[in-house]
Amino acid sequence: MKRVIGMIFLSAIVLSSCNEESNLYSGIEKNDIADISNAKNIEFVYEYKGHTENWAADYIVYKMKDNDNHTSTLLLKYIGKKPRPTGELSYAYSTEGGGNGSGTMSNSESLSGNYN
Repeated sequence: MKRVIGMIFLSAIVLSSCNEESNLYSGIEKNDIADISNAKNIEFVYEYKGHTENWAADYIVYKMKDNDNHTSTLLLKYIGKKPRPTGELSYAYSTEGGGNGSGTMSNSESLSGNYN
């Protein structure tokens, strides 16, 4: 009986951690961008994800077939304990391929904790 209860407990822990990871990027994935989710003429989409204790980030690069330029978007989501940060947010990122960037955005741009 103890073994059965232990297996149920272990299964619950494993399943809850899987659900937590999938919710980490909820609202900031490539399918949440209207240009990508509604378009049929996409040439390519690259998506890079990462997170820290307080932030989840999704860097998306895509190109439409009828456009010579690609588009890159950095989506941020505050996942830390409430309250959300106030004031101006500064960010910086770098990629192995040599792409990097930085910028600032006003915290007032998001009421949900998701920043674009």
